[in-house]
Amino acid sequence: MKSPTAIGLAILTSLWASLSLGAPTTSSDVGGARSPRVFRPLAVGGPRVRAIRVVDDPRFRAQTSKPTALREDCQGLWALPRADVPSFEVGEELGYELTVAGAYVGRFETKVGRPRRVQGQRVLPLFGRARTTGFASSFRPFIGRYMAMAKPMRLAPIGLRVEAEYDDDQRWERVRFGTDGKRVRADFTLRGRRLQRDYTSNHEMTDLLSMLYLARQVDVRPGLAACQHVFGARRLWQMTAQVEGTERVSTPAGRMDAWKIRVSFDRMPTPGLNNKKRPHYDMDVYLAKDATRTPLAFVVEYGSITARGDLRRWSLTGRSREDAWAF
Repeated sequence: MKSPTAIGLAILTSLWASLSLGAPTTSSDVGGARSPRVFRPLAVGGPRVRAIRVVDDPRFRAQTSKPTALREDCQGLWALPRADVPSFEVGEELGYELTVAGAYVGRFETKVGRPRRVQGQRVLPLFGRARTTGFASSFRPFIGRYMAMAKPMRLAPIGLRVEAEYDDDQRWERVRFGTDGKRVRADFTLRGRRLQRDYTSNHEMTDLLSMLYLARQVDVRPGLAACQHVFGARRLWQMTAQVEGTERVSTPAGRMDAWKIRVSFDRMPTPGLNNKKRPHYDMDVYLAKDATRTPLAFVVEYGSITARGDLRRWSLTGRSREDAWAF
Protein backbone atom coordinates (compact mmCIF):
# COMPACT_ATOMS: atom_id res chain seq x y z
CA MET A 1 0.00 0.00 0.00
CA LYS A 2 1.39 3.40 -0.98
CA SER A 3 2.20 5.80 1.87
CA PRO A 4 0.37 9.15 2.10
CA THR A 5 3.70 10.91 1.50
CA ALA A 6 4.36 8.93 -1.65
CA ILE A 7 0.88 9.62 -3.01
CA GLY A 8 1.07 13.33 -2.16
CA LEU A 9 4.52 13.75 -3.66
CA ALA A 10 3.26 12.13 -6.85
CA ILE A 11 0.48 14.72 -6.96
CA LEU A 12 2.86 17.66 -6.52
CA THR A 13 5.44 16.46 -8.99
CA SER A 14 2.77 15.31 -11.43
CA LEU A 15 1.06 18.71 -11.44
CA TRP A 16 4.29 20.65 -11.80
CA ALA A 17 6.13 18.11 -13.92
CA SER A 18 3.23 17.00 -16.10
CA LEU A 19 2.34 20.55 -17.02
CA SER A 20 5.81 22.06 -17.24
CA LEU A 21 8.87 19.92 -16.65
CA GLY A 22 7.59 16.68 -18.18
CA ALA A 23 6.31 13.61 -16.35
CA PRO A 24 7.73 10.10 -15.99
CA THR A 25 7.09 8.13 -19.15
CA THR A 26 6.34 4.62 -20.30
CA SER A 27 7.34 2.95 -23.53
CA SER A 28 3.94 3.84 -25.00
CA ASP A 29 4.67 7.57 -24.66
CA VAL A 30 6.58 7.74 -27.91
CA GLY A 31 3.64 6.51 -30.00
CA GLY A 32 2.55 9.11 -32.53
CA ALA A 33 5.61 11.34 -32.22
CA ARG A 34 8.01 11.72 -35.10
CA SER A 35 11.72 12.20 -35.61
CA PRO A 36 12.51 15.90 -36.11
CA ARG A 37 13.39 17.55 -39.34
CA VAL A 38 15.72 20.53 -39.48
CA PHE A 39 13.86 23.26 -37.59
CA ARG A 40 12.46 26.12 -39.64
CA PRO A 41 10.24 29.03 -38.56
CA LEU A 42 6.64 27.96 -38.14
CA ALA A 43 4.62 28.53 -41.27
CA VAL A 44 0.97 29.44 -41.50
CA GLY A 45 -1.15 26.44 -42.39
CA GLY A 46 -4.17 24.33 -41.53
CA PRO A 47 -4.77 22.76 -38.11
CA ARG A 48 -2.45 19.91 -37.28
CA VAL A 49 -1.93 18.01 -34.04
CA ARG A 50 0.53 15.23 -33.42
CA ALA A 51 0.96 13.90 -29.92
CA ILE A 52 2.13 10.92 -27.94
CA ARG A 53 0.23 8.85 -25.42
CA VAL A 54 -0.58 10.44 -22.10
CA VAL A 55 1.62 9.30 -19.22
CA ASP A 56 0.31 6.32 -17.23
CA ASP A 57 2.34 6.47 -14.02
CA PRO A 58 1.27 3.72 -11.60
CA ARG A 59 2.05 6.01 -8.64
CA PHE A 60 -0.50 8.60 -9.65
CA ARG A 61 -3.19 8.90 -12.26
CA ALA A 62 -5.01 12.16 -12.84
CA GLN A 63 -8.77 12.19 -12.56
CA THR A 64 -10.16 10.90 -15.82
CA SER A 65 -13.77 9.91 -15.14
CA LYS A 66 -15.34 13.37 -15.33
CA PRO A 67 -13.17 15.84 -17.25
CA THR A 68 -14.40 19.39 -17.47
CA ALA A 69 -16.39 20.11 -20.63
CA LEU A 70 -14.15 22.13 -22.92
CA ARG A 71 -15.34 25.65 -23.57
CA GLU A 72 -15.96 26.66 -27.16
CA ASP A 73 -15.70 30.34 -26.18
CA CYS A 74 -12.25 29.99 -24.58
CA GLN A 75 -10.71 33.39 -25.35
CA GLY A 76 -7.52 33.44 -23.32
CA LEU A 77 -6.16 35.54 -20.46
CA TRP A 78 -5.33 38.44 -22.76
CA ALA A 79 -9.09 39.08 -23.10
CA LEU A 80 -9.33 39.90 -19.37
CA PRO A 81 -8.86 43.41 -17.94
CA ARG A 82 -5.25 44.22 -17.04
CA ALA A 83 -4.22 45.88 -13.82
CA ASP A 84 -2.86 49.43 -14.03
CA VAL A 85 0.32 48.72 -12.06
CA PRO A 86 2.85 45.94 -12.92
CA SER A 87 2.79 43.23 -10.26
CA PHE A 88 6.45 42.18 -10.34
CA GLU A 89 9.88 43.50 -11.27
CA VAL A 90 13.07 42.15 -12.79
CA GLY A 91 15.02 40.19 -10.20
CA GLU A 92 12.06 38.94 -8.19
CA GLU A 93 12.67 35.49 -6.69
CA LEU A 94 10.04 33.29 -5.05
CA GLY A 95 10.79 30.10 -3.11
CA TYR A 96 8.16 27.54 -2.13
CA GLU A 97 8.29 24.75 0.41
CA LEU A 98 6.55 21.59 -0.79
CA THR A 99 4.84 19.46 1.86
CA VAL A 100 2.65 16.37 1.86
CA ALA A 101 0.54 15.54 4.91
CA GLY A 102 2.64 18.15 6.71
CA ALA A 103 5.99 16.54 5.82
CA TYR A 104 8.61 18.56 3.91
CA VAL A 105 9.42 16.88 0.59
CA GLY A 106 11.12 19.48 -1.61
CA ARG A 107 11.17 22.98 -3.01
CA PHE A 108 10.10 24.95 -6.06
CA GLU A 109 11.58 28.34 -7.05
CA THR A 110 10.95 31.01 -9.68
CA LYS A 111 12.93 34.04 -10.86
CA VAL A 112 12.32 36.98 -13.23
CA GLY A 113 15.44 37.53 -15.33
CA ARG A 114 16.84 40.62 -16.99
CA PRO A 115 15.45 41.53 -20.43
CA ARG A 116 17.66 40.44 -23.32
CA ARG A 117 17.56 40.17 -27.08
CA VAL A 118 16.99 36.78 -28.72
CA GLN A 119 16.97 36.50 -32.51
CA GLY A 120 16.34 40.23 -32.80
CA GLN A 121 13.48 40.29 -30.28
CA ARG A 122 13.52 41.82 -26.81
CA VAL A 123 12.40 39.13 -24.36
CA LEU A 124 11.96 38.66 -20.62
CA PRO A 125 13.39 35.36 -19.31
CA LEU A 126 11.31 33.57 -16.67
CA PHE A 127 12.97 30.77 -14.71
CA GLY A 128 11.64 27.86 -12.66
CA ARG A 129 13.37 24.98 -10.88
CA ALA A 130 12.27 22.16 -8.58
CA ARG A 131 13.91 19.41 -6.53
CA THR A 132 12.83 16.69 -4.13
CA THR A 133 14.67 16.16 -0.83
CA GLY A 134 16.76 13.13 0.05
CA PHE A 135 13.86 11.76 2.07
CA ALA A 136 11.49 12.10 -0.86
CA SER A 137 14.13 10.85 -3.27
CA SER A 138 13.90 7.41 -1.71
CA PHE A 139 10.53 7.35 -3.44
CA ARG A 140 11.32 9.01 -6.78
CA PRO A 141 14.33 11.33 -7.30
CA PHE A 142 13.43 14.44 -9.27
CA ILE A 143 15.21 17.60 -10.33
CA GLY A 144 14.24 19.97 -13.12
CA ARG A 145 14.69 23.48 -14.46
CA TYR A 146 12.71 25.57 -16.90
CA MET A 147 13.28 28.80 -18.83
CA ALA A 148 10.60 30.63 -20.81
CA MET A 149 11.30 33.61 -23.07
CA ALA A 150 8.31 35.98 -23.09
CA LYS A 151 7.56 39.32 -24.70
CA PRO A 152 8.10 41.89 -21.90
CA MET A 153 4.76 43.71 -22.12
CA ARG A 154 2.32 41.00 -23.21
CA LEU A 155 4.16 38.14 -21.47
CA ALA A 156 3.40 35.98 -24.50
CA PRO A 157 6.07 33.25 -24.84
CA ILE A 158 8.18 32.95 -27.96
CA GLY A 159 9.97 29.82 -26.75
CA LEU A 160 11.11 27.77 -23.80
CA ARG A 161 13.69 25.22 -22.70
CA VAL A 162 13.30 22.41 -20.19
CA GLU A 163 15.72 19.99 -18.57
CA ALA A 164 14.62 17.35 -16.06
CA GLU A 165 15.77 14.12 -14.49
CA TYR A 166 13.80 11.29 -12.85
CA ASP A 167 16.16 8.64 -11.44
CA ASP A 168 18.47 8.03 -14.42
CA ASP A 169 15.94 9.23 -17.03
CA GLN A 170 17.37 12.52 -18.34
CA ARG A 171 15.42 14.58 -20.83
CA TRP A 172 15.28 17.97 -22.49
CA GLU A 173 12.70 19.95 -24.41
CA ARG A 174 13.03 22.89 -26.83
CA VAL A 175 9.80 24.68 -27.73
CA ARG A 176 9.09 27.53 -30.14
CA PHE A 177 5.82 29.41 -30.54
CA GLY A 178 4.62 30.84 -33.86
CA THR A 179 4.53 34.60 -34.41
CA ASP A 180 0.80 34.77 -33.65
CA GLY A 181 1.06 32.40 -30.68
CA LYS A 182 -1.44 29.95 -32.19
CA ARG A 183 1.14 27.41 -33.31
CA VAL A 184 3.84 25.67 -31.33
CA ARG A 185 6.58 23.18 -32.18
CA ALA A 186 8.43 21.06 -29.64
CA ASP A 187 11.67 19.11 -30.07
CA PHE A 188 12.27 16.78 -27.14
CA THR A 189 13.90 13.57 -25.96
CA LEU A 190 12.22 10.51 -24.44
CA ARG A 191 14.18 7.42 -23.42
CA GLY A 192 17.13 8.51 -25.50
CA ARG A 193 15.10 9.19 -28.65
CA ARG A 194 14.82 12.66 -30.16
CA LEU A 195 11.28 13.44 -31.32
CA GLN A 196 9.18 16.37 -32.53
CA ARG A 197 5.54 17.44 -32.74
CA ASP A 198 3.30 20.43 -33.47
CA TYR A 199 0.08 21.85 -32.05
CA THR A 200 -2.32 24.57 -33.14
CA SER A 201 -4.94 26.48 -31.16
CA ASN A 202 -7.82 28.81 -31.99
CA HIS A 203 -6.35 31.48 -29.71
CA GLU A 204 -2.94 32.62 -28.51
CA MET A 205 -1.28 29.94 -26.39
CA THR A 206 1.03 30.25 -23.43
CA ASP A 207 3.15 27.95 -21.29
CA LEU A 208 2.64 27.23 -17.60
CA LEU A 209 5.26 29.58 -16.15
CA SER A 210 4.50 32.50 -18.47
CA MET A 211 0.81 32.00 -17.66
CA LEU A 212 1.55 32.36 -13.94
CA TYR A 213 3.12 35.78 -14.48
CA LEU A 214 0.45 36.81 -17.00
CA ALA A 215 -2.25 35.94 -14.44
CA ARG A 216 -0.56 38.30 -11.98
CA GLN A 217 -1.15 41.16 -14.44
CA VAL A 218 -4.91 40.56 -14.50
CA ASP A 219 -7.21 42.87 -12.54
CA VAL A 220 -8.51 40.17 -10.19
CA ARG A 221 -12.03 40.69 -8.84
CA PRO A 222 -14.76 38.54 -7.20
CA GLY A 223 -16.36 36.04 -9.58
CA LEU A 224 -13.84 36.59 -12.38
CA ALA A 225 -13.55 33.55 -14.67
CA ALA A 226 -10.80 32.72 -17.16
CA CYS A 227 -10.00 30.18 -19.85
CA GLN A 228 -6.65 29.68 -21.56
CA HIS A 229 -4.96 27.12 -23.82
CA VAL A 230 -1.63 26.10 -22.28
CA PHE A 231 1.23 24.09 -23.77
CA GLY A 232 3.04 21.88 -21.29
CA ALA A 233 4.85 18.52 -21.17
CA ARG A 234 4.48 18.09 -24.91
CA ARG A 235 0.69 18.41 -24.73
CA LEU A 236 -1.98 21.08 -25.14
CA TRP A 237 -4.28 21.76 -22.18
CA GLN A 238 -7.30 23.94 -21.49
CA MET A 239 -7.00 25.81 -18.23
CA THR A 240 -10.15 27.18 -16.58
CA ALA A 241 -10.12 29.31 -13.45
CA GLN A 242 -12.67 30.94 -11.17
CA VAL A 243 -12.12 33.47 -8.36
CA GLU A 244 -13.98 31.93 -5.41
CA GLY A 245 -13.37 34.59 -2.76
CA THR A 246 -10.67 35.57 -0.28
CA GLU A 247 -8.87 33.82 2.56
CA ARG A 248 -6.08 34.55 5.03
CA VAL A 249 -2.81 32.80 4.18
CA SER A 250 0.24 32.33 6.40
CA THR A 251 3.50 33.78 5.00
CA PRO A 252 6.98 34.61 6.41
CA ALA A 253 5.73 38.21 6.75
CA GLY A 254 2.63 37.15 8.70
CA ARG A 255 -0.90 36.34 7.63
CA MET A 256 -2.01 38.02 4.41
CA ASP A 257 -5.30 38.37 2.54
CA ALA A 258 -5.35 36.36 -0.68
CA TRP A 259 -7.64 35.69 -3.60
CA LYS A 260 -8.62 32.02 -3.70
CA ILE A 261 -8.71 30.81 -7.31
CA ARG A 262 -9.92 27.34 -8.34
CA VAL A 263 -7.89 26.14 -11.32
CA SER A 264 -8.49 23.09 -13.53
CA PHE A 265 -6.46 21.63 -16.38
CA ASP A 266 -7.92 19.32 -19.03
CA ARG A 267 -5.94 17.84 -21.87
CA MET A 268 -7.36 18.96 -25.18
CA PRO A 269 -8.80 16.24 -27.47
CA THR A 270 -5.90 14.92 -29.51
CA PRO A 271 -5.91 12.50 -32.46
CA GLY A 272 -4.43 9.14 -31.46
CA LEU A 273 -5.17 9.50 -27.73
CA ASN A 274 -8.10 8.37 -25.58
CA ASN A 275 -10.34 11.44 -25.72
CA LYS A 276 -13.14 9.94 -23.63
CA LYS A 277 -10.89 9.78 -20.58
CA ARG A 278 -8.77 12.88 -20.81
CA PRO A 279 -6.42 13.72 -17.90
CA HIS A 280 -7.89 16.29 -15.49
CA TYR A 281 -6.11 18.20 -12.70
CA ASP A 282 -7.59 20.50 -10.02
CA MET A 283 -5.85 22.82 -7.57
CA ASP A 284 -6.41 25.97 -5.53
CA VAL A 285 -4.05 28.91 -6.03
CA TYR A 286 -3.84 31.83 -3.58
CA LEU A 287 -2.75 35.21 -4.99
CA ALA A 288 -1.93 38.07 -2.63
CA LYS A 289 -4.79 40.55 -2.47
CA ASP A 290 -2.54 43.51 -3.19
CA ALA A 291 -0.78 45.11 -6.14
CA THR A 292 1.80 42.30 -6.38
CA ARG A 293 -0.73 39.44 -6.72
CA THR A 294 2.10 37.17 -5.60
CA PRO A 295 1.24 33.43 -5.51
CA LEU A 296 1.34 32.77 -1.75
CA ALA A 297 0.33 29.10 -1.83
CA PHE A 298 -1.14 26.33 -3.94
CA VAL A 299 -3.02 23.30 -2.64
CA VAL A 300 -3.92 19.94 -4.16
CA GLU A 301 -6.25 17.48 -2.45
CA TYR A 302 -6.24 13.80 -3.32
CA GLY A 303 -8.71 11.84 -1.21
CA SER A 304 -7.71 12.50 2.40
CA ILE A 305 -4.20 13.68 1.45
CA THR A 306 -3.32 17.38 1.12
CA ALA A 307 -0.25 18.44 -0.83
CA ARG A 308 0.84 22.08 -0.55
CA GLY A 309 3.30 24.58 -1.86
CA ASP A 310 3.80 27.54 0.52
CA LEU A 311 5.79 30.69 -0.15
CA ARG A 312 8.77 30.74 2.22
CA ARG A 313 11.22 33.08 0.48
CA TRP A 314 10.44 36.30 -1.36
CA SER A 315 13.11 38.64 -2.71
CA LEU A 316 12.16 41.63 -4.82
CA THR A 317 15.69 42.29 -6.05
CA GLY A 318 17.03 38.74 -6.30
CA ARG A 319 19.81 37.27 -4.16
CA SER A 320 21.25 34.77 -6.62
CA ARG A 321 23.16 35.33 -9.84
CA GLU A 322 21.10 34.88 -12.97
CA ASP A 323 23.70 32.62 -14.57
CA ALA A 324 22.91 30.09 -11.84
CA TRP A 325 19.40 29.81 -13.33
CA ALA A 326 20.05 30.22 -17.05
CA PHE A 327 20.75 27.41 -19.51
